[in-house]
Amino acid sequence: MIPRSFCGVNADAGDYGYPNRHISGTLERGHVRESIAFLKQLVPQFEQVCFIAKASPSGEALQKQVLAERDNYIVPVGEFYLINSIQELRRIGESADQSCGAVYMDSLEGVVDEEGRALTNREIISRFSSFYPGPTIGANRYHVEEGS
Repeated sequence: MIPRSFCGVNADAGDYGYPNRHISGTLERGHVRESIAFLKQLVPQFEQVCFIAKASPSGEALQKQVLAERDNYIVPVGEFYLINSIQELRRIGESADQSCGAVYMDSLEGVVDEEGRALTNREIISRFSSFYPGPTIGANRYHVEEGS
């Protein structure tokens, strides 16, 4: 058998039949617990974190990770929203300040606007910050660079 290696697999390795004798690699996981703990140092009064991701395989993998790890987070997990449109994001943002002390955002590229145009992360973060007054957590460096 030919040895194979993968990198950046989002789902559980067992979902792909890995590992086995000739296939191995690297699983991609967000630093969710660490990001929440860091925000807690910056904003000690926040008491709950909610999550928003695009309804996609990456968003669903993040949701699965959060559900598996949430007992180890420093604050409770509120809602986990999987979305496809800016209208959904607006509804969440306008109500989240009542139920979410902070919002963790990831895998949102491609959420569509009112005309069906796919939005960039920068556009999504900018729009969300106009709906939601609380702190946001960006999952990646580019989220921070783009305003999260």
